[in-house]
Amino acid sequence: MRQVWAAYSPAARHGAEVTHTLNKGLTSLRAHEECLKGLGQPDFDHELFLEQLAREAGNRMGCRFAVAFAVITIAG
Repeated sequence: MRQVWAAYSPAARHGAEVTHTLNKGLTSLRAHEECLKGLGQPDFDHELFLEQLAREAGNRMGCRFAVAFAVITIAG
C-alpha cells in the first residue's frame, strides 16, 4: 500500500464531487442497517450525517455534494 485516503479528515486537502452518486452511498448505508444498529446510537441519523458532510465539502468545492479527504503517503 502506497497511500491512505482518509475521508473527511481535518487535514483534507483533496476532494471528489459526488453530486450524482450520493444516493448510491445512501442506499449502501441503508443496506448496512444491522451494522449501524450495532453502533449503539439508535437516535443517530446516519443518512443526514453523511449528507451534511457531503454538502459542507461540496460548498467548499463549488458543487452540491463532495467528499473531502486527506492523502497520506506511506513510506516504503
